[in-house]
Order: sequence, then structure tokens, then C-alpha cells
Amino acid sequence: MGYGEFPYSRVREAAYRLRCTHIRVGVPDSLRRLPSSAPQTMSMVRRARCNTPAMRKRAIIVGSGINGLTAAATLSVSGWDVTVYEAMPQIGGAARTVDLGTPGFLHDVGASILPMAPLSPAFKNLGITSSIEFITPTVSVAHPRDDGPAVGLSPDLGLIGPPDQTWNRWLARSTADIGRTTRTLLSFPIPRLRDGLSAGIFGLQSLRRASAVARGFDTEEAGMLFAGLAAHAVAPLNHRAVTGVGLSLAAIAQTTGWPVVRGGTQKIVDHLADTIRANGGTIVVDAPVSTLAN
Repeated sequence: MGYGEFPYSRVREAAYRLRCTHIRVGVPDSLRRLPSSAPQTMSMVRRARCNTPAMRKRAIIVGSGINGLTAAATLSVSGWDVTVYEAMPQIGGAARTVDLGTPGFLHDVGASILPMAPLSPAFKNLGITSSIEFITPTVSVAHPRDDGPAVGLSPDLGLIGPPDQTWNRWLARSTADIGRTTRTLLSFPIPRLRDGLSAGIFGLQSLRRASAVARGFDTEEAGMLFAGLAAHAVAPLNHRAVTGVGLSLAAIAQTTGWPVVRGGTQKIVDHLADTIRANGGTIVVDAPVSTLAN
């Protein structure tokens, strides 16, 4: 068959039907054997996108907590074939809302306060921040004391307790840029150079050990409060990475606040599950996975 006789129209039609990103994956032999005299047609086939189930990239997510469901939803809307396996009968992990028998009330039995949820780029992209209502209390967090009043943080009032100039100076930079910094730390790649610089400054502040930071405030109350915030990292306070957790939680508490979901955290779980299923994904419950062989 000569160059002028090659059936380009049939190849274009086949390429349109296949819509395949990578010609090496699942392409029929008839298209693999295209003559070298048809480079433009080969390039067209390589560039075509893949939407057929047999050609989609596949992902398996083990665990249906908010992190697992967010990953699964993000992949599913990007065209991946996603399956989520959950060992328990109900999805959500520690983010579940149940009726414990009190009339008119639902109870979050795990995660309830979600400081970073409204700032999450993933939640924004998945429509969570625009479709789910968050309620922000006047006081974000409070640390009780045995021998005196509690100390706390508020978006409107800042540090609630004895004045502490060291606290104010240390938090000033972080509170000014916390929205940008949080979005940058939760994004990849870094959106803009300015965002990267803000995250870099935050990182330098986080190099000190949390135990040393807590001892460096003017008042015992501020030190107790910061130690309690840093303890959310579930790691010893002398670990360097712990300081960043305490700093970010403190800055968010003084700016955007620590919100809860109206109707319970389960609404986020349900939204993510609906997104996964609407994009062709599957969620399997009562399916524990303990080894790769599973």
C-alpha cells in the first residue's frame, strides 16, 4: 500500500473512538502497525485523550476517612477509575455523624472541629466549601486551668487572657498570611512565588522546638495554650515538626476561626462519596485490606 493509498479517515475514526492518552496501553495491533510514512496520524492518535473504561488509569484507596475519600474524589473527577475499600460497615472513619438518641440532635463521634476545611484547595475544587455550610464560633479554642480562668483564641478578640506581647509579635506574621500559607502548604505545585515566600517564612518560624516556644512567652497561660495546640500533632513537643502544627492552628484560630459543619461532619463524607460515585467510582464497605494480596 502506497503513501497516497493509506486509509487516514479510518485511522482518525479509530483514534476518535479510542480517545487514548498513551498509545502503548491497550491500543489494537492494527494501530500499532501504522506505517512510518504516516507520522502526523500517529501523533494525532498519541495526543487523543482516553475516556474508555478499559483505558482509564486505576486507583485503589484503602480507608474511607476524609483523607481517603478526598483523594478518591480528586482522582475520580480527573478521569481515574477509583475503588475505595472500607473495613467498617459505614464510610467516614473518624468523621461520622450519628443519632445517639437525643431528640433533635446529631452527634459527631469523631472529627467535629475542622480548622483547615474552609482553606483547603481540594475542598474548594470539589465544591465542598461552596455547597456545605460552616459555622464559626466566637471563641475558637480555650484551654482550661485548675487554678484560674481559661485562656483562649478568637478571630475577633485574639488572645483571650493575660496580655502577652511575645505572643502577639510571634503570631503577627502568621496571622497576616495564614490563608495564603495554608493554601500553599496544601497545594502542589506552589501556585505563585509570593505564596512560596510566605510558606518559607512560616517554615523558618516552625524550626524551633514547640517546648522551647511554649516556654518563651511572657505568660504561663500563653505557653499552656500553645503547648495544647501543638499537641494536636500527636508527637512529643521537642520534635521540630510539632511547632508548625501549633503555629498554624493558632493563626487560623485568630483569623478565620475553627468551624463546624452545620448538620455534622458526615455531610462532607456524603458529599465526597456522591462525587466519587457520580464519576464512576466504587466504594466497598465491610472489606478489610491487610496485605497487598488482598
